[in-house]
Amino acid sequence: MEAANLDQIVESLKNEANRLLQQKADCEKQLKNIGVELLRVEAGLEALGAKAPKAKTSKPSANRDVVRESVKACFASQDCFQSDELATAVGKRLKEAGYSRIGMALRLKEVLAEDFIAQEVDGFRLRADQQPFGSVMSQ
Repeated sequence: MEAANLDQIVESLKNEANRLLQQKADCEKQLKNIGVELLRVEAGLEALGAKAPKAKTSKPSANRDVVRESVKACFASQDCFQSDELATAVGKRLKEAGYSRIGMALRLKEVLAEDFIAQEVDGFRLRADQQPFGSVMSQ
């Protein structure tokens, strides 16, 4: 690649970065203006004795890594879980951590198929080589 071509590519990327930075600044300014308008409307509603609607914030969905860590954390307090018990415990941990439970069943199914979990007659357990040091689970 010639130096002139490389310089053109660098210049083009710099121009694109500047354009995006300007667009970002414009959006942030617009968002600030919307926030100011919203405050005025909420104040008006409050003055009239009505409650302003609250914005609904969506919780992020837990990915496989988050579900895996939740499963491992559950096994820190109990050595064996039935499928439904584990799903409930993981769902509770995800909710407490601020995650949505949407998609949890599929992610949990994927995690339970991984090699650190053993499905036995009495339920799911951590495999012996995955248990924490000094755990009472191996008794």
